[in-house]
Amino acid sequence: MERASGASGSPRVFASERAYIQQVWLEGRIDAKALHEETTPPVVDGGADTPNPFQKDEIGQYRGPDERRAAVADAELLRQFADRRLLPGFLEAGAREGLRFDPCTVRAGIVTAGGTAPGTNAVIHAIVRRHYQYVAAAKAAWERGGKQPPEPKCTGHVLGIRNGFEGLMAPRARPAAAVPGPVKLRHEETAAWREQGGCHLGLSRYDFSVEGRIEQLAQNLIAEGVDILYVIGGDGGMHAALQLHTALRRHQTGRNIVVAAVPNTIDNDIAWMARSLGHASALAEAARLLNVLRLDAEANRRVILVELFGEEAGFLAANAALVSGKADCVLIPEEPFDPWKAVDYIADRARKRRSALVVLAEGALLALGNGLREQGLIKVPEPSAAALRDPYYERQDLRDLALKWLRDELRSQFIKLPIFTGHIIISQPGYLIRAVPPAADDLLHAERMGDLVVDSALAGYTGFMLSLWTGYVLVPLPLVGSVRKRILPRGMVWRELVEHTGQPPLG
Repeated sequence: MERASGASGSPRVFASERAYIQQVWLEGRIDAKALHEETTPPVVDGGADTPNPFQKDEIGQYRGPDERRAAVADAELLRQFADRRLLPGFLEAGAREGLRFDPCTVRAGIVTAGGTAPGTNAVIHAIVRRHYQYVAAAKAAWERGGKQPPEPKCTGHVLGIRNGFEGLMAPRARPAAAVPGPVKLRHEETAAWREQGGCHLGLSRYDFSVEGRIEQLAQNLIAEGVDILYVIGGDGGMHAALQLHTALRRHQTGRNIVVAAVPNTIDNDIAWMARSLGHASALAEAARLLNVLRLDAEANRRVILVELFGEEAGFLAANAALVSGKADCVLIPEEPFDPWKAVDYIADRARKRRSALVVLAEGALLALGNGLREQGLIKVPEPSAAALRDPYYERQDLRDLALKWLRDELRSQFIKLPIFTGHIIISQPGYLIRAVPPAADDLLHAERMGDLVVDSALAGYTGFMLSLWTGYVLVPLPLVGSVRKRILPRGMVWRELVEHTGQPPLG
């Protein structure tokens, strides 16, 4: 994902937020005006000034128009900024005294993108409930004011978009066979979803790289009369939100529409975000499953190869192995490895311990599969002309072949029965992990994110991601695309992991 805008004008994508800060903001000699622009989301052009109906004792202290949280907590970087009399910060999320949308008439939509993640239903409910709370506050304010006309007429709705962006790309007339249109959401209904896994609105991955699609999405959103669109999803969802925001800003009517993004992914691979919604719940379940599989491996003298999600980043696989403490080897996409060295190490470990547990992130298997294909060691069958082409499942086919190659290579190491009498087993529990109900900390995270994203969207801010960074802040979407969040080579996570597993360098 390329950075859409920035002070340097460069499309470069950086390896970490710290690298971006150092190279763009410090070494790039950014000035105060450019820094302010880059860290501040825009406000919609339209909308009327509406007093917030909540009293301060009901909603807490209003955030001022430029109340910020530091964008960096590193003391050395802060010292360098202080030397230049600069202090980078993101706008603090929260309620504003003045709103750009009337809570009673605003028309909001919620779209869920990407894969399943715990907490999706919880944050949907939190958004819906917050909108209804604003309506109730408006009625209460009218009553406190002596019921002076006009009485607030609540004509707005919170709409759920079915099946992700497919629900917005469907024809407006929507025949019976098409994707269903938006449905009105009520907080009494979504309250029943709150603690459930999965996603009641449905999900999809949509390819917006095809020319003209994002512009069509913008036109469809305008035609639906939506004032605020909440995009809940992972890295791909954040990218789609940025593209949509950019397309809307080019349209006179679209400039009045808010695009507000909520990061929700088990991969935890979105930049400028300490922890994504859903990661903690998936991590706990993944670690639990690793512990169970370790017991089975030891009892039956087996080598178990466990594939976990993480096509681009290995956070789930690495963190699950750290939490479990039971893995003998972990392979992630950020750390290239020699397949034969990996086979030799795993086989040696199994001989010594009479079992082994190996954790592989999707991306590590994808890299292995590509390498084996280039060497002619595996062959991926061409799909038939009548088959539905889906790049995601084509990559899954390649990962499956790589996993089976690894299994067979390990089997060949144990032909002599006195050396090892167990089996090599493949386990792919990903879909048992991603759809679990949210744990308590993710439920709390979802509650806060739902409240704060509505507060910020009603105030007219657009093109932002609500993030838990140095507090809950509004990160402009172009900045989210400026960094590719990955496990850093020789960083703390990888060092801890190698120490726990005892695995040698396998590159």
